[in-house]
Amino acid sequence: MRPEAPFYVGTTRPSWVGWTRIALTLLFGAVLALVLAQRGLVAAVPPAAGVFALLALWTWMGQHTRFIVDDRGLTVSLGGFLPRPTWPLAGFRTVQYRIVPQPAVGASLGGYGWRRGMVIPARPEELRPVGDRKLLTGGETRQSYRMVVTRPGTMVEIVGREGTGYLLTPEDPEATAAAIDQAIRARR
Repeated sequence: MRPEAPFYVGTTRPSWVGWTRIALTLLFGAVLALVLAQRGLVAAVPPAAGVFALLALWTWMGQHTRFIVDDRGLTVSLGGFLPRPTWPLAGFRTVQYRIVPQPAVGASLGGYGWRRGMVIPARPEELRPVGDRKLLTGGETRQSYRMVVTRPGTMVEIVGREGTGYLLTPEDPEATAAAIDQAIRARR
């Protein structure tokens, strides 16, 4: 049965940076397989190639995700099929847009993909409100975040209540932010 609270399904997709990482992982695996084969270690080629193929798959899964916004929070499924623990709605304080340009992704957010990390708080000029919500910044120091960041540009930032923030780059930031906003309002 579908919950009465907001329900939204969205996706994140790899950007050119993500596809480059995937391709380089596969390329390094192929080069290692060739080197092993040339040295006569043919039995080691399949396991080595398999490891690099799994690394490339894991990299893809961390950037190509499906997520669900419902009355429990936001649940990210890596690769669209491996659900991770739900980001709890009870921990969401507000939602806002965060604009991060290409050169600042690595320095501000620490890189791309699904992960936890420490993030530099946004400056006021990097933020845009969702609807009539007030903008919140995190202060001066790095903060703990759970992230699915796949590209620069407009991201959806969820400001958490207990020191953890959430950041994702969905295919449709407006619909995602509206669904999260509706879920937060429905909880109150």
